[in-house]
Amino acid sequence: MQFLEGSTILGTATLAGGRATLQADGLASERNAIEASYEGGGNYDATTSHSVIEVIRVPRKQPVVARAALRPVFAQ
Repeated sequence: MQFLEGSTILGTATLAGGRATLQADGLASERNAIEASYEGGGNYDATTSHSVIEVIRVPRKQPVVARAALRPVFAQ
């Protein structure tokens, strides 16, 4: 199976037990319309799913505050 966003192939996955799973890294931080396409084979015809809308929200970056305790060093 292929997973697509428009004409862009996001990746391929093996169909097993009626399911295919794809971990897609690098999707844009927005709405993504993803489709699955099966080329057919054996007793099954080729088919393409309806689009599934995946919304990816990236949390706002929080400022990092670092604190260090400075202690005086005395020469012996």
